[in-house]
Amino acid sequence: MRARNALFSTLLLLMCCTISLAQTITGSITGTVTDASGAAVNNASVIATNVQTGGTFPTQTNSDGVYTLRFLPIGQYKVAVSVSGFDTATAGPFALEVAQEARVDVKLTVGQVSQNVVVTSAAPILNTQNATTGDTITAETATEIPLQARNFASLSSLVAGAIVTNPSTQNNVGRSNYNGGYFQNGNREQTNNYTLDGADINETIDNYIGYSPNVDAIGELKIITGDATAEYGNA
Repeated sequence: MRARNALFSTLLLLMCCTISLAQTITGSITGTVTDASGAAVNNASVIATNVQTGGTFPTQTNSDGVYTLRFLPIGQYKVAVSVSGFDTATAGPFALEVAQEARVDVKLTVGQVSQNVVVTSAAPILNTQNATTGDTITAETATEIPLQARNFASLSSLVAGAIVTNPSTQNNVGRSNYNGGYFQNGNREQTNNYTLDGADINETIDNYIGYSPNVDAIGELKIITGDATAEYGNA
């Protein structure tokens, strides 16, 4: 299991005046539980299970059939929904990423709780909760791609819209000035904002990378390229 989860973002210049709020290194799952007619099902038991660790996270739907589970560790999850008079429904497994709010809606069919309807061919989880754009680099990708200096900043060139004007600087992991930044969607590298496990790791003078964790210690790399939410308002 990876020791750290890395999150760094590139923000549009319009975001520079936003208020900085708390950042998290976790994800959320939300959705609506309905019956076959589309009516909301309240007081349904919802349990999200991390299939890699076995950890379970329970909740219930409200009067509108909506459930929300916050601050979940990243990983592969499945969601089970049960209520009297309906078959138990299970969705997943699916990947939950850093800062993601995955929407998993569940439709129940009339039956017995002892019966289980498993949905394994669900569509990929899309971000429908906000307008944030970007990409996620998994630990497997980060460790398997050959990087000369094992500098995580080198992975930024994998994201659409990223331009590295001096790639050789990314071969250094010493002083922050030489770690090698990148230009995202036309913005200068000084407008990038870097956080590690929710903590600021920006170099204070020119907003370069102030600390470079080893690539092998990164659990997940989240790169936000536009329309970031308010908690990423540093630059």
